[in-house]
Amino acid sequence: MGNSKIILMVGGASGIGRVISDQLAVEGHMVVNADLSHPPSRPDWSAKEGVIDTRLDVTKAASIETLVSSIAESFGRLDALVYAAAPSRAARKPFPENLAMFRKEIDILLTAAMEMSGAALPLLRTGQDAAIVFIGSVLSQRIAHETIGYHAAKAGLAHAARYLATHLATHGVRVNLVSPGVIKRHPLPEAGRTPEFNLQFETQLRHAVPAGRAGTPLEIADLVSFLLSSKAAYITGQDIVVDGGLIIQEPFNLLRHSTS
Repeated sequence: MGNSKIILMVGGASGIGRVISDQLAVEGHMVVNADLSHPPSRPDWSAKEGVIDTRLDVTKAASIETLVSSIAESFGRLDALVYAAAPSRAARKPFPENLAMFRKEIDILLTAAMEMSGAALPLLRTGQDAAIVFIGSVLSQRIAHETIGYHAAKAGLAHAARYLATHLATHGVRVNLVSPGVIKRHPLPEAGRTPEFNLQFETQLRHAVPAGRAGTPLEIADLVSFLLSSKAAYITGQDIVVDGGLIIQEPFNLLRHSTS
């Protein structure tokens, strides 16, 4: 494709990241899918199209530097960075017990996102319609049952995106954040969840979410694709919420719907 991009997808081995990676490849882009879950094998950098899976530990600067060097050597440029790396789901313990995960979540969700962006910047300057998209969360604005580290890191990531959008504009790099609400994971049911639980959860969603359902990973992928395209050339520094209208409600309205 004439508008094919070289895209680095960090955290794309599973979940929303995997769907984003696959969708971008379907659209004709070359996607370097970097994730700690990939086996420590040598990636095929000679691939001409599709997805190149490669192992990356975002908490290690040497791993980030090696990846960026490989992209520079193989392609000579980088057009976009999508950052969706996340630690494995922590046990949902109350504060202060969940502080045990705090440093790890801050390191992976926030600190490593900045280190990855800094390392990729020299290549992004050479890209076409260069853009960075971080995967955030509505929990940067609201409080739920996740750990304190998850909430704090996502809030920090939202503000960091605005900071980078301001300071990287002179380099021709746009920066935006996509903040999903409740997204339906695949496959269902999740581990430990019965069909009855999922049915009850779907019923609650119909009451709680104005759109009447959970979102899908593909809906997140479609938005990311748009933000990486030239059609979004005048969009930067934005936190775009994709939640079916969940967080626009005042609490009593949500309560009325959930009990009706």
